[in-house]
Amino acid sequence: MTDLVLALDVGGTNTRTRIAALTRGGERGATATVRDDIVIQSTSASDLYAHVEDTVRETRTYGQVTAAAVAVAGPVVRSRSRLTNWHSDDALVELGALESAGLPAGRTHLVNDVVAGAWGALARLDSPAHAQGIRTLSGAGKTAGEPGLADGSLVYLAPGTGLGAAALIRHGEGPLGATAVGCESQHTRMPRFDEETARTVEVIERALGRPPSWEDLVSGRGLVHIYEASCALASAEPLVIGGDDAKRAGAIAAKALASEDDRAATAVGIFYRTLARFAQTLALSYLPCAAVVFGGASTERNLPLVRESGLTVTFAEHERFADLLGSLPLYAVGGEVNLEGGVWLAARS
Repeated sequence: MTDLVLALDVGGTNTRTRIAALTRGGERGATATVRDDIVIQSTSASDLYAHVEDTVRETRTYGQVTAAAVAVAGPVVRSRSRLTNWHSDDALVELGALESAGLPAGRTHLVNDVVAGAWGALARLDSPAHAQGIRTLSGAGKTAGEPGLADGSLVYLAPGTGLGAAALIRHGEGPLGATAVGCESQHTRMPRFDEETARTVEVIERALGRPPSWEDLVSGRGLVHIYEASCALASAEPLVIGGDDAKRAGAIAAKALASEDDRAATAVGIFYRTLARFAQTLALSYLPCAAVVFGGASTERNLPLVRESGLTVTFAEHERFADLLGSLPLYAVGGEVNLEGGVWLAARS
């Protein structure tokens, strides 16, 4: 019977599932996808557990699930997580309940989705077969067919609806060769930096009634905050923050991509330079750093804006460590990197 692994990426609205088979005689932990990814709507733990039962039942016709990884959009503490965007009493996902629904006991990982993305980024960078899914932004970047990363940690950042970050401390021990470290530093207070950013931050601070965090600028709603702050500065009117701000972020980025709105281009530049400063903070925190990787659907979609924004220059600006920072490879990865990380993690259980 074929040994299978399951990876689930559980978001606020949808759950994506990938079924893969362990392959023999090749690279350790190598897998082959068995079927197209399953996407279902899920807004509660009960929905998730029912989906797990259905999926495990389906897989019995062509294999046995021997390991699994479940990535969730929320912090994982003591093998449980309350999903941030499930607004109901049934929002607590527990490892024990996942195993009771049919996932293999002792071989199922419950991880934060950004941590899964970090494992997926590592899987891409460590395998020449996945080099086509990597975009080099700066530094001594990897190209197709080259060996894997240099020694050191990997920092992963995923700007999207919110801002996620994680690091993999690569020590070479055990089947994974690294330890994942979650991060909530994006919720700490953001410095003012240069004059342009300072003016923007001051306008947003008055509208929020508190000092903004990194995520208040680097997120879907954050891009809208920056754009509207520039409009408020131009009109000398106060900024009013609405409840559906995040929905407008894509339109602002699209205007910047099409060169239709100078203010949108300015907002995107501030957005990505702020992301660069946050990435620099994490890179210096997790020394020695082997690479900094930016993921997420918006990163892939807006790659021309990322390249034009000054992100790489800002990342390397430092009064003491400019040479070190300038030598670090910066990459962008797109696609279902969370699912790839889940499969990679499960396959090495």
